[in-house]
Amino acid sequence: MNNYLNYFIAIVIFSSCNSSQNENLELSKSTPSAIYKIDDSFANIFSWNDKVDVEQIIPLETSSKSLIVDINKVIINNNNIYILDTRNYNLIVFDQNGKFIQKIGTIGKGPGEYIEIRDFDISNGFIYTLDYRKIHKYNLNDGKFIETIDLVLDKNDGLNPTNIIAFNDDHYYLWNGNPDVYKPKEKTYFQLFEYKHDKIVSNYFAYKYKIMDGNRFNKRASGGYFMLPQDGEYCIYKIDDDNIQNDFKLDFGKDSIPSEFFNKKHGSEYFNIYLKSKYYKMINQIHELPKNKLYFSCIGPGSYNYEGLIDRKTEEVYFGKRDFKFSPKIMFSDDKYIYGFYKPHHVVNNLNQGNSKNQIFEFVKKNVGKIQDTDNFILVKLSIK
Repeated sequence: MNNYLNYFIAIVIFSSCNSSQNENLELSKSTPSAIYKIDDSFANIFSWNDKVDVEQIIPLETSSKSLIVDINKVIINNNNIYILDTRNYNLIVFDQNGKFIQKIGTIGKGPGEYIEIRDFDISNGFIYTLDYRKIHKYNLNDGKFIETIDLVLDKNDGLNPTNIIAFNDDHYYLWNGNPDVYKPKEKTYFQLFEYKHDKIVSNYFAYKYKIMDGNRFNKRASGGYFMLPQDGEYCIYKIDDDNIQNDFKLDFGKDSIPSEFFNKKHGSEYFNIYLKSKYYKMINQIHELPKNKLYFSCIGPGSYNYEGLIDRKTEEVYFGKRDFKFSPKIMFSDDKYIYGFYKPHHVVNNLNQGNSKNQIFEFVKKNVGKIQDTDNFILVKLSIK
């Protein structure tokens, strides 16, 4: 939790406004196509047990080359599993059974090397990794480096890109983290930039206050991307190659964060109060699932993690506290399956305690060999009932 304290500071109210800002604020004020009311019954526990069938358990190969410290992002492409571990600065590729294939790129300052991998995307047969103000491009088939694309950015824009959408070599969306340079009396800063033809062609969502870094874009099973809102906001936008649209809003009613929370100073001493408040905040995953379902997760009252499953046809919402004992952490979905992961010690502890009544652990017990605490992460492949 302490790692978060450095990311959250006072809200700043802008004193200037230009025509570009007015034009782009229209998007943030647009009406969502759907609003889903969330049941705020805190006692509910979200359970996957009766919602999914287990298709496959995928223990990721354990070796010095493939070991993962933390999973920040997952993309499944052509049956291969691409996992970003920003703590180790690694993008690692496994096959559909969890066998290690390769790492993408190497750390360094030479041609084709990166200082860090902040984010990655896969598009049109290529892998794109974001390295601050550079994009490295690799061949999807063999992982070989192709070229480095230097982003042409005005340093006065304060652009500090942390996440990327790559539609092609000439069209990106960049999520701006907390600006490198911040002069609110002189300039308006934005959080989403469209980068095309070697320049910024559009910007969206005026910067308001410091936010937590993290994965901001989730691929949609039907194409395009979801964009997660910043802390304390609830509208989910979808981004296509030629369009950004306010897709839907999560309505937590009286448990939504009131504006007063962002109209006072939030130093580090206030951050725990913010997290432990009775409000819902920090939506951290949005996934489009098969059978017209949506999945989301967020931080709720008392810093607890919550999960929700929405039926877009009926607007029925299944919502509750994340069951840390049994639930995988959901990270990716396509048009058939949902993918999540467990840390190995979590599985070992549950099996040792006889907690195999959950169908996922029952499947592990029957179909996977002995698991050690020191093993790599374990992926689960699920289908919606």
